[in-house]
Amino acid sequence: MKLDKIQLSANITRVITGAIIAVVGLILLIKPGTSLVTVCYILGVAAAIKGIVKIIESKKSDNTSAMVSGVATLVLAFVLFLHPQFLLSIFPVIIGIGILGYGIISLLSHKAKGIIPKIIPAVAVIVGISVIVVPFKFAQTITAVTGLALVIIGILIAISEFIFKKYLKTTDIPELPDDGYKEVEFRDVEEN
Repeated sequence: MKLDKIQLSANITRVITGAIIAVVGLILLIKPGTSLVTVCYILGVAAAIKGIVKIIESKKSDNTSAMVSGVATLVLAFVLFLHPQFLLSIFPVIIGIGILGYGIISLLSHKAKGIIPKIIPAVAVIVGISVIVVPFKFAQTITAVTGLALVIIGILIAISEFIFKKYLKTTDIPELPDDGYKEVEFRDVEEN
């Protein structure tokens, strides 16, 4: 394959990748609640595949820990499929408890004088309590923010291809010297 065809293929791939990232980001931004459930289903499929692979590996190698891991992963897959809302409500609560704990410990352990060192821990306490009280709203907000970031990243990836191409057209790139190497074409050779 010639270098021009490879470059064209890479350019098209970058533009398509950027567009896909932007579309996924837009979906996350517009419908964060529905998107989270979809993510649970996708993670459920991945967990089911991993669980089955682990169980098969455990049978081949007679490894009990791989069997336990595979069964636990399959159970997680079933929970992800059957109760995605439950998991979505528990996960932010766990994060909220962690943020709240950080805030309380930081407030109690700060020996620095003044109010400035206590602002971040105080904000952490407020955020932690908020996340625990309304966990699904927190998850939706984080999903929407992630969606916005993905839209921006996707657009930047897609347009960077055009900017890069424009830059290459305006920049003189020196020709590489011909070192006497010839392009070689490889053919399939039948083995005897």
